[in-house]
Amino acid sequence: MFRSRRAVPIVLVTLAIAIVLSACGTSAPTPPSPSGKTIAVTPSQDLTTVAKDAPVGSTLSLADGTYTLTGTLTVTKDLTLKGSGAGKVTV
Repeated sequence: MFRSRRAVPIVLVTLAIAIVLSACGTSAPTPPSPSGKTIAVTPSQDLTTVAKDAPVGSTLSLADGTYTLTGTLTVTKDLTLKGSGAGKVTV
């Protein structure tokens, strides 16, 4: 079987693109937080207080809406903020 010299680089580039795209995919599930605690948060709640009171390793699951901060949100522990999607949550 005859293979051109161009075929190998094209295969390698295609493979590299596939690897990059698979790493960027949004379908991968979010790993559970170390504490296993997920806290549902609504825009009516004070996000700064919820973050401060959350146990280390928690995930704050932000409902759709706009969250207005009354001060600086400083996170000094392992904490995940997870929104429902681009354009659905604004902080």
